[in-house]
Amino acid sequence: MIWRSRRMPGPGSDAQLDALLAGAWEDGAAAVAGTLDLAAGKAALLATRDRQDSAGWPVGQSAALAAVRGQIDALLAELTSTAPPAEPGPAYSAAFVPLMTCHQFLVQLRAGLIARAMPKPRALEVVAGIEHALAEADRTLRELPSAISGPAGGEIQQLREQLSSLQARLPALAGAIERLFDDADDLSPRVPVPSR
Repeated sequence: MIWRSRRMPGPGSDAQLDALLAGAWEDGAAAVAGTLDLAAGKAALLATRDRQDSAGWPVGQSAALAAVRGQIDALLAELTSTAPPAEPGPAYSAAFVPLMTCHQFLVQLRAGLIARAMPKPRALEVVAGIEHALAEADRTLRELPSAISGPAGGEIQQLREQLSSLQARLPALAGAIERLFDDADDLSPRVPVPSR
C-alpha cells in the first residue's frame, strides 16, 4: 500500500487565505457599489413594501384586481340568470354539467386571484376551461333533435344566446387578467444606477 503525503498547511497559510478572501470580497463589493446605488435600491424596495393594500396587493394593483373581480362577478351573475326554471326542459338538462363547470371555474378564479394564490398561467388556463365548457354546452344544444319545438325550442334558442353572450365576454376577462399580472411585474422597483 502506497501512502501519498499530503502537504499540511504551514502556520501562516490560514492568515494568508483569509487576507486573500477578504481582499476579493472587498474588490467585489466595490465593483457592485460602483454599478448599483444600494442605498437607493433598498429605499425603493421599502417604499414598494409600504404601498400595499390590506390584501397584500400593491396599491396600484387593487384597482386592477377590483376590475377583474367585477368582470368575474358579472359573468357569475349572468351565468346564474341562466338557471333552469322549476321544471327544466331538455335544453337545461343537456347543458347542466358544462354550466356547473363554468360556475365552479369562475368561483375558483375569483378566490385564487383575491388570495394571490393563482399564478398568471393557471388563471389563463381556468379562463380557457370556462371557454371550453361554454363551447361544449353550445355544441350539446346544437345537437339536440331539431324536432323539439314550442316552449322547449324557445328554451334552446334563449340558452344558446346566453351562452354566446358569456363567450363574447371571455376575451376581455383574459385581457384584464394579463394586464393585472403584467402591471404587477412593472411595479417591482428598479435599483437605481448612480450617476457618474
